[in-house]
Amino acid sequence: MSLSIISAARHAPHAEALVCDGVRLSFSALAARVRARRGELAALGVEPLDARPVALIVDGSLAMFEFLYLCFELGVPLLPLHPRLTAPEREYLVSSSSAQCTIDPSQTEPVGETPAPAWDFPAVPDERILAWVPSSGSTGRPKLVALSRRAFLALSRADALRVPPQTGDRALLCLPLSHVGGLSVVTRSLSARRCCVAFRAGSGGLLGCVPKVDRTGRVARTRLAFVALARGDAAGALSTANAVLAREPQYVEAMVVKAKAQVARKEWDAALTTLAAALHADEKNEAAVYLRGRIHASRRNYDDAARDFQLATQLNPRASAAYMALARVELARGRVPAAMEQAQAAVAAGGGVPARLVLADAYAVEGRLADADRELGVAVAQAPNSAVVQAQVARLRLAQGREAPARAALATALTIDPTSPAALASLTQLDLRAGRAAAARARLQKAVDTHPKDARLWLLLGRLAFATGDSSGAERALRQAVTEDPDSIDAYGLLAHIYALRGELASAERELEAIVQRHPRPLAARIMLGVNTRRRRGTWRDPKADQQPR
Repeated sequence: MSLSIISAARHAPHAEALVCDGVRLSFSALAARVRARRGELAALGVEPLDARPVALIVDGSLAMFEFLYLCFELGVPLLPLHPRLTAPEREYLVSSSSAQCTIDPSQTEPVGETPAPAWDFPAVPDERILAWVPSSGSTGRPKLVALSRRAFLALSRADALRVPPQTGDRALLCLPLSHVGGLSVVTRSLSARRCCVAFRAGSGGLLGCVPKVDRTGRVARTRLAFVALARGDAAGALSTANAVLAREPQYVEAMVVKAKAQVARKEWDAALTTLAAALHADEKNEAAVYLRGRIHASRRNYDDAARDFQLATQLNPRASAAYMALARVELARGRVPAAMEQAQAAVAAGGGVPARLVLADAYAVEGRLADADRELGVAVAQAPNSAVVQAQVARLRLAQGREAPARAALATALTIDPTSPAALASLTQLDLRAGRAAAARARLQKAVDTHPKDARLWLLLGRLAFATGDSSGAERALRQAVTEDPDSIDAYGLLAHIYALRGELASAERELEAIVQRHPRPLAARIMLGVNTRRRRGTWRDPKADQQPR
């Protein structure tokens, strides 16, 4: 990994390196243009490895990129100057940095056709300063910060580790090159041998270009729908997406956000219809495929969900969320080795802590508790204040037979989030084992009082009531759970079980029908519905009775 355009040209000569001003250049072509500029800097007295910076007005032009890469190649520090700086502001920065010259790319001639002389370029040590970057100046005059090549290379390595470079990758440069954000896009692209696409916003800035590239407003309005959805305003998101689609019915991004809003509103069938239209327009839209998989998984249609998640990972090999979802589906199907493989792929794709939690779950199910412990150790180090992480640590400690550390982890989890369903479920299990049902009930009641719209908490309260013989209390809590989440298959199932135990077969049948209507695939619910219906009608014969000797 290096910041040398000439080295990049040797290793990937024909790969696309830069798109700028309507010109597409390979690494070899760009390196040739950089070599051709060497004489101009030599004429200004700039020598290789000179410690004095070159001030460069970073206007985003092709000529600017040629000088920028040339400074990288020579090991000469760069002082990037925003093109909108006033003359006094520019003079202050040039003087403060002791820059040896200032280059305005707009005042230079284009690179000629004459072959450049065979200039020698030095090996540049990583500790050399790559750029002097001015601070924002919000509390006074800007301060210059020296950033080494080593720092930019470390950022590039971290980026490559989290998002492994793929053939055909492109990086959009739409940030100012006068600050570290824009410079890092260039350095990461160069070190990864990735194409950098330079976007020149013009005098109106980036937002000023929106009318040019988004004449109908569909992009901006679709983004507003995403923002509304992120705020929890599913109705607003749905309304905005529908307004976009009224003008452009085939705009796939608006269809996807519409489907997401429908999912948030529990309108599963409507969401599937919207996604079918989206995938008809673009069968390779990864977001639509992944969302369809999530709907199938929530309905426990695991075969369909697995197919969608596998397709999503094929469309985007770095889709860590799809790998994680596929791992969970494989666990639900009892295919633990496949789950471990997908969870490992999620970690490799940069899934972070959530991916490690899924991998730890797979290891624990397989009985590889030491491996699960290792993954959770990494997760705790990266997210020590996560209630979800602490609750999973507690589950592992229980599997290891270590109740005291489990309780400590649960206490930490509930300190972070007093209504964490995962932590409350494990602590309720421990309390029941210890004969402390009253304490568990009081804790869960407090949780539902705090978050009365959380169906998961009502389900926990219903399970506890059922486990302690309080059938009426369980019914009340479970009925509230399905009120808050009409798709809670577990709540319907336990209600059906309670009614069947009471002999209220018509009520049990009603709950089983609710499961089948919402989740057509679960075979167990369909079998139980059939058995229950025949029992109620008096046409059921117990197979065991037929096996009794006469």
